[in-house]
Amino acid sequence: MPDEKRNHVVGQKKEYWKRRQDLIYYQYVQALVSYLAANAESIIDIGSSDTPLLETLDWIPRRFAFDKRRPYHSENVTGIKGDFFKYEPEEKYDFALCLQVLEHVEDARTFARKLFEIANHVVISVPYKWPADSSRYHIHDPVDLEKLKVWTGREPGYFIIISEPRSKRTRLICYYHPEGKKVDLDYVFARLSPADKKTEPSRIRRIKKIIRSRLWGKAYKLTKRTLSFGRSLWIWGRDLLKEPRQLVIPWIRKERSYIRRARKAVQHNDWMEAVNNWHKALMCRPAGEKSSGYIHRELARAYMRLKEPEQVEEHMKTYLELSLGLQLEEVMQGIRNKLYPEMGSVDSMYKYLGGRGNYGFIEHWSVGSAAAEDNRGYLTKIARAGSTGVQKEKHFYLQICERFPVLKELTTPLVDITEIKAEDLTFLTLRKIEGIVPKSKEYLGGITRAQEILAAIKYAELKEYLGEDDLNPGFLLDQLMVPVGKRTRYTFASIHQHITNQKVINWLYRKAALQEVPGELEALIGRLKNLILDRQLYTRLDPEVNYCLAHGDFGRYNLLADSAGRVYVLDWSSYLAAPRGYDMAYYFRKIKWKWRKIEKEFLACPERSGYLTPLEIIFFIYTLIVLRFVDDVTDTAFKEDYCKFLEPAVDYLERLAAEQFQ
Repeated sequence: MPDEKRNHVVGQKKEYWKRRQDLIYYQYVQALVSYLAANAESIIDIGSSDTPLLETLDWIPRRFAFDKRRPYHSENVTGIKGDFFKYEPEEKYDFALCLQVLEHVEDARTFARKLFEIANHVVISVPYKWPADSSRYHIHDPVDLEKLKVWTGREPGYFIIISEPRSKRTRLICYYHPEGKKVDLDYVFARLSPADKKTEPSRIRRIKKIIRSRLWGKAYKLTKRTLSFGRSLWIWGRDLLKEPRQLVIPWIRKERSYIRRARKAVQHNDWMEAVNNWHKALMCRPAGEKSSGYIHRELARAYMRLKEPEQVEEHMKTYLELSLGLQLEEVMQGIRNKLYPEMGSVDSMYKYLGGRGNYGFIEHWSVGSAAAEDNRGYLTKIARAGSTGVQKEKHFYLQICERFPVLKELTTPLVDITEIKAEDLTFLTLRKIEGIVPKSKEYLGGITRAQEILAAIKYAELKEYLGEDDLNPGFLLDQLMVPVGKRTRYTFASIHQHITNQKVINWLYRKAALQEVPGELEALIGRLKNLILDRQLYTRLDPEVNYCLAHGDFGRYNLLADSAGRVYVLDWSSYLAAPRGYDMAYYFRKIKWKWRKIEKEFLACPERSGYLTPLEIIFFIYTLIVLRFVDDVTDTAFKEDYCKFLEPAVDYLERLAAEQFQ
């Protein structure tokens, strides 16, 4: 982009915010957040469009701006660019703002309901009853409270309609309480008036300047005098008077400084530096002040990277106890009472093994009782109640397993679900299976047996039990860019479509260009393209027949083999419908088997690969090749054996296709 054009665009963005920053509805939103989020730890602005609104909410330590094209980003606010329909944060935010966005979104219902999945408190604003032709960018005008209720599926805890001075346009602002409660805020907003537009910013700037000079007494007195004006500054000043430590006690600023340094170290993968700064942030709090659970959780994750399990479990346990407001032992005892009502001698132990949205496990076993002789042990998984993974895992055990009883051969039985909604935690208890991680090839028979069971559950039978995201194999196709990480499984969930294969092949070419020998790799990709794309083999795939229930994360860390060689599959938080060979391809990628070994131990053994048709074997190998490229391009092993793996794999593909499809 030429400099003149780039500067013109930047200037447009600045002018956009300059025109809007004094709108009255922004002042209402700021006052609302000030009143309800005085102790919030995190906030996210969905659809921020490069507007620095979050800069005004400077008492909230973690602020995020999310946008599909240009999220706002600064030293104080973290910008996140992406598709909100696919966004899965590691944990729920305390507050979410979605201001003048829903009217632009085609699937406003799904978009609105996802807001409640990622945040406890939600504020939504929409244009109120604007005519259908009022803006060429709006899809849903006119919007009113009833339409918003349909989108969100719930009643707002508070709503108000705001009119701008010298304008006929109005906006609807709704606040949603996590427990669905009604909130009476009219007495607060009755104090607002259009005159605030001039008075409030200057008053706040003056008080903040005094605070920066550390003149705490003067700041307190000036704020108290300002309350007599009866404007929206009353809210801001009320927090300063009620809990002055939020703004005026120096250790808060010092703690936040160390937190910023720790986050920066995390971004650079400097885990030792991150640990040091997290500890310094903890030490800032004086005696008598409750520790921050957030810091303990981040410390646990940093120690996990440094491979110090004792420190990991200590800090994650502290985080849970601070979140729950009681000792973890009390929670363990409550679960034990459900599991072993007839026994008094039961032991439990907390462990943390990592994982996104996962806060550890509690292992239970009986001691010196009849149940102990029956080897009844249990494992309780602790996770965020609102996370997609937990919801899917509950649905899998309660619905899919009941519909397809054969799955019970692969899974450990679900025993109990305990949810603490106030703290957004779910305790999912399963029967514990004694076994080992299957690492050697003698367990391959048990693993392929598990795959046969999954492959027998075809998409045609399964689709009525899948969620909206997993029902349509091409549901992420519009947003598909590159098949990496978690997105890989969704890529292959739509591999029967032309556009998916076109994007995959183009991505392979881009990855090949980064290697030291791009010419040879490009030749192999060209042969793959001719086979899959040019000859249109993908059109022979029928999702109703060739797709089945897939685990989605079929690595050996999610497998357990008992003493009889029977293999169990754990963690069903990522299941979906995918081609019948996808899970096995994912497994071979994770154990890093060479092509010759895969061919000898799997493809050449009908008792192991016989459940796959020739067409499904072709797409199994295609998946293997693509997953091989997903690995980091700097991987030394890739550079050493790419020909040993890719060339014979492509040769095998071409021979099989020639035999089956002349």
